[in-house]
Amino acid sequence: MKGYTIQHSIELLEKKIKSLGSGGASTAAQVSFDNTGTGLVATNVQSAINEVNSKGGLIYSSSEFVAGKWFDDVLYGKTFEISALASTGTSTQYAHGITDTIKAFKAIAIDSNGVVIPLPFYSTAQNYNIGISVNATNVTVETQRDSSSYHAYITLYYTKAASEAKTTRKKTSK
Repeated sequence: MKGYTIQHSIELLEKKIKSLGSGGASTAAQVSFDNTGTGLVATNVQSAINEVNSKGGLIYSSSEFVAGKWFDDVLYGKTFEISALASTGTSTQYAHGITDTIKAFKAIAIDSNGVVIPLPFYSTAQNYNIGISVNATNVTVETQRDSSSYHAYITLYYTKAASEAKTTRKKTSK
């Protein structure tokens, strides 16, 4: 080691560690966070962690957001609202506008009294079912009895074409 002492090496390492992050940041609160496409409002890493934790890890946004991973691909999500479900015995289609490959969905309905039910919902005791299905262009909601007092939130999770996803991964992994 040409002219370096152990003490000097330690000082260089300490200096390098302190310079990690943006502008020499040494805590998560000092590291900037690009919230574009995340559904979060945080602008530093610590705030982003706190925001996700306060939501139980759930993000609902009408704008596209990064939801996590689908095996080796980036998983995106987008939530939309149906202001009133259909009346008795109706099958209604709603265009979701997502052109990428849908992998999963999560849906809930809330009635005018604030009662939340998961979708699809099946109740043999009440003879009351609300079915839901998703294809490449639409979400289809089928109601067995009047469900117009319910509005629904449906989050679709999807991956993008491999080349676009890899580009996005590179951008978001910085």
